[in-house]
Amino acid sequence: MVNRSVSRSISSVILILEFARKQGIDPECLLAGTHLQELMPFNPIQMVNESQELRLLDNLAQAVDSPFLAGFELGMQYQLTSYGIWGFALLASPSLGKAIELGLRYVDLTYSFCDISLRIEGQEASMVYTSRHDGLGALMALGRDIGALLLIQREVFNGEVPRERVELISPEPDLSLEQRHVLNGLAQCPIIFSANRNAVVLSAEILDKPLPRANAVTLALCEQQCRDLLATRQEWLGFAEQVRNALLHSGLGSSMERVASYLNMSSRTMHRQLAEEGTQWRVVRDDVRLGMAEALLSAGYIQLDEIAERVGYSDLSNFSHAFRRWKGVSPAQYRRQQLDKSL
Repeated sequence: MVNRSVSRSISSVILILEFARKQGIDPECLLAGTHLQELMPFNPIQMVNESQELRLLDNLAQAVDSPFLAGFELGMQYQLTSYGIWGFALLASPSLGKAIELGLRYVDLTYSFCDISLRIEGQEASMVYTSRHDGLGALMALGRDIGALLLIQREVFNGEVPRERVELISPEPDLSLEQRHVLNGLAQCPIIFSANRNAVVLSAEILDKPLPRANAVTLALCEQQCRDLLATRQEWLGFAEQVRNALLHSGLGSSMERVASYLNMSSRTMHRQLAEEGTQWRVVRDDVRLGMAEALLSAGYIQLDEIAERVGYSDLSNFSHAFRRWKGVSPAQYRRQQLDKSL
């Protein structure tokens, strides 16, 4: 798994503390072990470490009856404006499918503690969540991430989005009738516990539904700002990860020279710094291309020639040859394997 950026806006911390206050929990008690006190008074432009926010969620999980339910309720506080320019980019997208694609591309600008992927399985589209951490804080973060997604869907459509169900790996929690009513009211769809994955499932046809505030010019401006914002956080990353993100932003067909220019250095310097981390340009480039190709193939609804173009190949033949070298099977075979696993 590729390491992710550990920097994030302090805005999420502020939302968590405000949520705790409304629940009658002393926010000061939640700060233990986070070192967030050193940043007070908080300023919305401050950045914090991912580990600090996770510790805050750990502390909050210890103070509530049901970490998942509390996390779900917390997620409903994360309006699109809480995400800054990322949220505006989603609003300006032409369809829900395109908004999800863009959102996942810049997911490091959110507060998620999960790896998230979109999977198309027959007539259903699933947003699948894989937690990157363990413990009560991670369970609360999962509830928050799913709750936030449901709110985002509602906001981009200016109304409730019809959902098939929510699937959760965890067993059904011991909830009171009132708590169960709250959870069902928030989800607005059946919740399946003890499932084999964590997912929010929609009808696949809704991915093509136009969004009411779609605007191509606004989208282009917002996406450029998303790229710029990620670039300003590069100091938090290892150099190979900087190169990876630069490649994603400049296009997967970009040359070594173009990516080096994006990072304001020569290709010779970039080669040397990658070597110091025990890797090289071709390895990083192929890792990014393979990861993107696997994600697009797993989606199931994107044509192979379009995938080849998206991951930087001039034609399907060259892409197929490279993919077979990476995975030992053709792109079409890999897609069938992924679809078979989902059945």
